[in-house]
Amino acid sequence: MAPRRAPELASVAEAVLAVGGTCLDIVADALDPQAAAEVVASAVTTFGSVGIALLNAGQGPDISMDDVSTDHLSRIMELNYDVVVNYLNPLITQMKSQPDGGLIAHTNSLAGLMGIPRHGPYSAARQRRVP
Repeated sequence: MAPRRAPELASVAEAVLAVGGTCLDIVADALDPQAAAEVVASAVTTFGSVGIALLNAGQGPDISMDDVSTDHLSRIMELNYDVVVNYLNPLITQMKSQPDGGLIAHTNSLAGLMGIPRHGPYSAARQRRVP
């Protein structure tokens, strides 16, 4: 788990540990490619490999296009596309080096297939294809 907010992360990690699970909780900015690579490296150091990765980050705010800045629109696109790309490269490199490979799953949205009123930037970001 690698969200940006430490208190929320600590709460989830405690819940996982309370039921006997194991986890590695790292606060990281998924928009930073170096931070993403460090998360993958830390997982390998702790667990020996990465068998499954679920990429699930994004934002789909309810906004009016006549009331939003270009910077805000760019941020929505980054959160919904760049984050996936930042994790894909280090994960693919790691999984290719493992005898059994691995699985990368990415959550998406029907918003990428059809427009949703007041969610134009989110729908546009979800239409972008990950390489």
